[in-house]
Amino acid sequence: MNTSLIHFFEGIYKNIVKIPIISPNNKVKFVWDFLVMLTTLCHFFIIVFVFTFQAHDFNKIYEHWLSTLIILIPIDVLFKVNSGFFEKGSAIEDRRQILRKYCRTDLPYDLICFVTLIVNLHVKHLNLIQILYVVKIPIFHNLLENFEEIINFDEKIEAFIALLEHFIKMLFFAHLVACLWFYIGSSTDDDESSWLIAKGYTEKPIFFQYIVSLYWAITTITTTGYGDITAQNEAEFAFCLSVMIMGSIFFGYSLTYIGKVFDKLQKDQRMKK
Repeated sequence: MNTSLIHFFEGIYKNIVKIPIISPNNKVKFVWDFLVMLTTLCHFFIIVFVFTFQAHDFNKIYEHWLSTLIILIPIDVLFKVNSGFFEKGSAIEDRRQILRKYCRTDLPYDLICFVTLIVNLHVKHLNLIQILYVVKIPIFHNLLENFEEIINFDEKIEAFIALLEHFIKMLFFAHLVACLWFYIGSSTDDDESSWLIAKGYTEKPIFFQYIVSLYWAITTITTTGYGDITAQNEAEFAFCLSVMIMGSIFFGYSLTYIGKVFDKLQKDQRMKK
């Protein structure tokens, strides 16, 4: 049995060796990495939505999405084991070093993601296991670092990328709060009121419920708080209080961060002059 496995892996390695090494700044590799980043980012949003909204109408679309991700992971692995990488500004294209780096860094994360996708696709009502997909976060950061190596950003593009990255973090935080706000409102006991019942939104389409939840989340995080959607029970009041505290900290940090990015950009432009 062990001999068979050895021959099997040797055969795989021999076939991999036949594939030419892709340069780390290859345009096709760049486009593929961008696609991986985009799908990973989308999946982070979808996981939270599916877990909190429990939308039966969305199940078929979600299954197709999981099937697509399952196909993408092996293709991504092929790209990784056959693509060079940057190390301290130098391009590394030695196959053994590439395989060693992949086994040391991305391999455990890819295995966990692949297994969780397979399990979630075949075992219904087990969306909670998809939380394990957050192990993709280190890979996501690695891809961002590779982009910085491949593209020589000027100050304006670098500032734009930094602001875009922070905007995505803000949007995800608002998305997370919106989904949890809906989940708390929809999980209320029959003898208790909730914000969904008070506003008469329990029978509205899921997309409408999500938009309203996101509207509440953004107005609360940014401390705008129009007061048109309010807490109706103890759990909702506790959640509102938590969001207001975290939101004020996060929003304040965001304003400071954006100010620093623009300040750095202005300093760089003055240095050039």
